[in-house]
Amino acid sequence: MECIDKLDWRVEPKRRWLSAGLIVPLLLVNACLGAPPLRIAHENGLVRLDVQTLGEYPTTVTEFRIIDTHSNSVVWEVNANSEKPQIREIVLKPGINSTFLDAGHSRAYEVRVPKSSATFTLQSGRTYAVEVQGSYGLRTRASFSM
Repeated sequence: MECIDKLDWRVEPKRRWLSAGLIVPLLLVNACLGAPPLRIAHENGLVRLDVQTLGEYPTTVTEFRIIDTHSNSVVWEVNANSEKPQIREIVLKPGINSTFLDAGHSRAYEVRVPKSSATFTLQSGRTYAVEVQGSYGLRTRASFSM
């Protein structure tokens, strides 16, 4: 009990603020310089690939790739044309999908695969891997089934 009485309880709030002051900036740096976020959601037969960084911050996605895990072949790949590409999400459906991103992002990315087609196909029942690369070369990988 003597030990507890000797503690200066006023120091504890200072330590909390110091910890928060160090942790929050590190989280922000990791969000901006780390591997891009990738969240996958299934809704109404669609697959939503969300790559937003804290909602409002610029994304760092420079490369987006979908791989058929059964054949280990790249089904779709786009690469950024600029240093500050902006993309928030990609919505996929079973069957035919457009190789081009929506109008707001079409100039920021170049389609690499398939090179000579305006569409690519995702088959129901198949598992696909998604690789997202950030501007610092770090990758995030996840998978989904159609």
